[in-house]
Amino acid sequence: MWRSPEGQTGMGVTKASDIFSFGLVCIYALGGGDLLPNDYEALEAAGITPEHEILARHFAYFGPAPPGLLEQVGDETSCEALRRASTIADMSWRDQPSLS
Repeated sequence: MWRSPEGQTGMGVTKASDIFSFGLVCIYALGGGDLLPNDYEALEAAGITPEHEILARHFAYFGPAPPGLLEQVGDETSCEALRRASTIADMSWRDQPSLS
């Protein structure tokens, strides 16, 4: 849950990934608890993995997946998962602007 998007996919982890993870810890410490899911049973019942939910929340908070992230990850399956999470976050943000 404290990993960067590329860390969630297990591809292309760099020093920037560590900075991202540290930033998540700082945001959480300052009251950004919405970045983390707390009802794993509901996610499982909906067929959503915690990793995908976390990615969608990250993209809702920080913005869509940038092309550089997709290049860093490189694996097409992982890139597609990141694109989908980014799209879901964008749709959520449009429906609930208070998420950002």
